[in-house]
Order: sequence, then structure tokens, then C-alpha cells
Amino acid sequence: FPSHDKEDLSRVEFAKNLDETLVKKNDQLNELEKRIQEIQIQYEELESYHSLQEEIAKKQSEVDTLYNQKNRLEKMQDDLLEKISISKDKLQEKFMDLKPYVDAINGTFISKEVKLPEISIPVKALDLTNKPSKIDKQLIVVDSILSKMKEHDENRVVQPLDLVNLLICTQQSFVTFLAGLPGVGKTSLSRLFVDGQGVSARFKEVSVSRGWTSQKDLIGFFNPLANRFQPSQSGLYEFFHALSEETKKKHKDNAMAYILLDEANLSPIEHYWAAFMGMTDSSKNMELKLGQDSIKIPKYLRFLATINYDSTTEPLSPRVIDRAPIIILDNSYNDSEFKNSFENSISDLPLSSNILDELFGNTNANLQFDETEESVFNRIISELQSTMRDAGRPIHMSARKENSIRQYCSQGRAVMRHLNIIDEDNSDLIALDFAVLQFVLPQIRGNGVKFKNRLVALLSVLNENKLRRSANYLDKMIKYGEDELHTYDFFCW
Repeated sequence: FPSHDKEDLSRVEFAKNLDETLVKKNDQLNELEKRIQEIQIQYEELESYHSLQEEIAKKQSEVDTLYNQKNRLEKMQDDLLEKISISKDKLQEKFMDLKPYVDAINGTFISKEVKLPEISIPVKALDLTNKPSKIDKQLIVVDSILSKMKEHDENRVVQPLDLVNLLICTQQSFVTFLAGLPGVGKTSLSRLFVDGQGVSARFKEVSVSRGWTSQKDLIGFFNPLANRFQPSQSGLYEFFHALSEETKKKHKDNAMAYILLDEANLSPIEHYWAAFMGMTDSSKNMELKLGQDSIKIPKYLRFLATINYDSTTEPLSPRVIDRAPIIILDNSYNDSEFKNSFENSISDLPLSSNILDELFGNTNANLQFDETEESVFNRIISELQSTMRDAGRPIHMSARKENSIRQYCSQGRAVMRHLNIIDEDNSDLIALDFAVLQFVLPQIRGNGVKFKNRLVALLSVLNENKLRRSANYLDKMIKYGEDELHTYDFFCW
């Protein structure tokens, strides 16, 4: 070959070798760049790890600081508890020093042991095998109590009808009110009624004071300083405890027990007597909560309450009137010449409360008026609840009240007809007459000429059916209301 051709061939091979070398170098460069990226990533991870280590060290420092604070607080807490313990001991010492003064403020020292009064009286068996009728049994009980009452007070004349009325009211109602002018003998009759039954040891008399507001005035209150119930001066707390102990003796027959609330409406009775309000509809043993104590109230306990109406007394609320009979004491039907032969009297008193309940108490039978009573009672209700515009505000008669009247007539109808010697032409409705006077008329309270029209219409029904006691008292209410700017109220004296 010519020389220039050889030179060209050498250049081509040289260029080819250069290209191959360049490709290899590029591949090496790519490998190096890839390696650099990997190293960069590792570096960044190492740098992040280093930052985390610094953060951990910082947090550990904070934890150490908090731990030191915790130790200081625990030490402070221990110091405070020690100081509190020392202070408590000192306070207890001071309290013991002050306790005589606290007792002086709260009353005399209260012993944990309650001294119970002796109220147990053995009841007498009543042999009535030769007296098959219920009326005969009732008459024996009435004569026996009247005879005993005569022994206690020869000057007090109590009619058999009035005693029957009082027995039925007290047996059928948890509380019975005796109302009338001062000096008419409300309190003395209550005492005589108890004496006549031979249960004086089971009688507690409480004089109500003006300003009584709650149960603490009547019974007592739980004293947190003494950590026990502190009785009031009434003595009822101990009396209730004694009665409660009796209920623990099974199959024991007991005599009646009575509590007299004298001048009961000097303070609102629905306030200080509130704990017993719900018991007026119950015939079973009831419980009374007194602080940490639970005292059973037996079914043979009854309340008597004397009331008067003047500027110093409180009116009875409708819910109290709805739950109790109100017996008016006056001289309208007292016969001072009446003499009881006491032929059927017995000497063995007191009688069992079960016997008195059977003869005068609530009956579980289907209560029905007789035909005449039903007719007259419906006419009375019609006049009371009439919606005529010229009759003023209607007077509502509750189912509780109607049931009380039916119970009263059921037990009193026969014996009262037998004893009624005042109005022989009225003997068939004598029980209803008493019931209307004591259960219906006390609910009358209203004003205005139109309301008078309702009372006049009611008076006409009473006169027409010869309900003398109710008619005479309603007539008195109407006349009194006319003089008091047509303000009509049962308590009109």
C-alpha cells in the first residue's frame, strides 16, 4: 500500500481506541456518580441520627429535671402530712377542751344509750261469747270506757254517741283533730279518752310551740358534732323507740298508743309533722328515718291534735284537712242530765288494739252506703260540685274523703242508730250526719254572694234530710260569713 494509506488507517484505529476509552471512562464516571449519591444518602442518615441523639440527650436532661422536682414535691408532701398529723392531734385536744361548751350550747350531754319509757301494759281478754251481734260488742266497749272515764272525772259528761264517734275517728284515721274555742275541753277530753281506755302509760302529750318549722322541733335532729341523733325535749324520740321495740316481739297483742299534739296549729302542722303525712293512708307498720336510726311506727299508734283558730294560729292546709276528721267540740248536743247505767261495762281494760280495730276501725269489706245514705250523699256531692255560674267556686271531694265517709258509716251506722236519743226521726242518718260534719264541711272555704248560694242550697239538702248537726253548723257558717263580707270558712269562731 502507499504510505499515505497506512497513515490514514492508523488514525482510524487510534480514534476507535479513543472512543472505546471514552466510553469506558463515561461508564466509570457514572459508577462514581452513583456511588457518590449512595454515600450522600448515608451521610444524610448519619446526620439525622446525630440530630436524634442530640434531641434524646436534651429530653433526658428534661426528665432528670422533672424527676428532681418530683423528689422535692414528695418531700414537701411528707412534710405537710407530718404537719397535718400534728395539727390534727392538736385540734382533737382543743376539741376535747371545747366539748363541754359545745354540749352546753346543744343541750345536756347525750348518752348513746336511749332510756326508754315503760309503756308495756298487758291487754285483757274480752269474752263476748254470749254477745253474738257486733252492736252488742260495741256497746260493751263503749259502756266500759264510759265507766272508766266516770271514775277519772265525775264532772265531765261524755255522751255515748260522742264516744263512739271518737272511737271510730281515731281507729280509722292516723290523726284526729279536736277543734273549738279555748276552754271547751279539747285537751282534757283527750286525756280522759286515754284514761278511759286504761292506756295512760302509752300516752305522750306534746305542747306545740309557735315557730316550729321541721321535724327537729318535734322529735330532734342528727348532731354531727356528737355523731348521733339528738332528741328534742318533747320526749317523742324515746317514746317512738319504746314502740319500735314492741314491734320486734312477734305474735304479741298490744293496746292502743296515743300522742297528743296540744295547740297543734300554733305552727304549720304540715311542716313539723311532714314525716308522718305519708303514713295517713297506710294501715301497716311504717318506718320513720331519724338520722342513722330506722324506727318502726306500729299500726296501733294514733295522733290526737287540738286546734283553735285565732290571730296566733296557722290555718290547716287542704292536704291536711283531706287526711283527717275534724271534731268540733261545743255544747250544742251535751245533755248534762244524761246518766249511763253501765250495765254492760267490763272491768278488764285496756282492750286489745285488734279488738278495737275490728269493732270501730277500717273494714276490708266492699264499702257501701245503704239506700238512704247513698241518695243523700249523692245530693250533697251534687251541690258541692255543681258548676252552675250562680253557685260560685265548686268544692271538690277526693276519693280518699269519700272512702273515709263510707268507712265511717259502715262501722258507725248500726250502733249510732241504736244510741241516738236526740232526734229519733233522724236515727237512720245519724252516722252520715257525723261524717258530713267532720269530713265534708271542713273543706268549705270560699267567698262571694254566689258562693253563699251554694252553701244555702247545701243547707237545704241537710235540713230536708234532718242532718241536724251538719245543718246547724253550716247555718252558723253562713251567718258568720255574711258578717265577714261574705267570707265563708268552716273555722268560724
